[in-house]
Amino acid sequence: MSIDYDFTGSASQIEKQLEEIRGELTENVNALTDRLHPKNLASDAKNAAKQKVESTKAAVTQTFEAASNGDRVAQRNLAIAAAGTLTVVGLVVWRIVR
Repeated sequence: MSIDYDFTGSASQIEKQLEEIRGELTENVNALTDRLHPKNLASDAKNAAKQKVESTKAAVTQTFEAASNGDRVAQRNLAIAAAGTLTVVGLVVWRIVR
């Protein structure tokens, strides 16, 4: 996007080049303003979270299918996930009861 400007012309040529530079700067500032607007940042974060949830959901579904088809690695991974979940739930209950 960077253009080399030659400011060795007539006054009207230099003014034209300056107008081009102003136009480029305006476009860049407008693009940055749009990109960094809180509403757009929130929307981008929301979309990224949705994509992460969908990819995780697909991976979990695939692991469950593989485990049900006898895949030992998938079965082990599910057992580890279940043990981790039970540990966290147990710690939360223990913390509440204590």
